[in-house]
Amino acid sequence: MKIAIPLMEENEEESRISEHFGRAPYFAFVELKGDKTYTFEIEKNPFEEHSPGDIPRYLHDKSIDLIVVRSIGKEALNFFEEYNIKVIRGVDGNLKEIVQMAISNELKDQGYNEDSKCCHE
Repeated sequence: MKIAIPLMEENEEESRISEHFGRAPYFAFVELKGDKTYTFEIEKNPFEEHSPGDIPRYLHDKSIDLIVVRSIGKEALNFFEEYNIKVIRGVDGNLKEIVQMAISNELKDQGYNEDSKCCHE
């Protein structure tokens, strides 16, 4: 399984999740290898200035299965649905904590989106 996580900084596994995926300066791309093993890489977000659909298309082209976010708008959710990329909202923590939750099957959608809370980074 390939997971994308928007990050606020590039600090290896200590990198914290960004409040809103589209404004994240970085993305972590995690590949779960099974039996609690995984690999990851962190890349600068090439679409900090973006049009609707740019980031979902970018993640689709990277064969992402799941994106884990704090918040996300309804239009972006629709794009991810079109690309069959699952979205889990309302997650907090650093990269290591989030990956451990994914491995343990503890990630649950909390229904947190940008309409629930104003998000400014």
